[in-house]
Amino acid sequence: PGYFNTNVGLQYTNKVFSLTLSPITGKTTFVLEDSLSRAGAFGVTPGERVRFEFGNNINAKLELNVAENVTFKSALNLFTNYDTLNNTDVNWENLLVFKVNKFINASFGTQLIYDDDILIEQTDGSFDKKIQFKHAFNLNIGYKFSK
Repeated sequence: PGYFNTNVGLQYTNKVFSLTLSPITGKTTFVLEDSLSRAGAFGVTPGERVRFEFGNNINAKLELNVAENVTFKSALNLFTNYDTLNNTDVNWENLLVFKVNKFINASFGTQLIYDDDILIEQTDGSFDKKIQFKHAFNLNIGYKFSK
């Protein structure tokens, strides 16, 4: 799916932390794959390609230098649809970045996603709401060409 959010709210920011509270948020979900659209995946009405939700959004970001050449970044996004206040969509990303030397960087990231509208197929063939996790390790080698 693709997501497009529009927010109206208040933001607090300092050197390492930012918090945005948006009581007026529009969340649009786009499902352009025909088979997913027909199945009603990601909360769209079966056969439709777009779903609009109105609710509130909280977005928090943290960036810390935890050691020399080590940075920790965390971003938490919470969305609650006003039609279903007891369900909150969660998207939480964490990233550790290591600068090894001037040519090599490494990073390890995790992402936790819970969306009440996403149904995950189980081993018995049924579908249920579940927490999704993603982990990634990246090794970057770069050289800067200059005059």
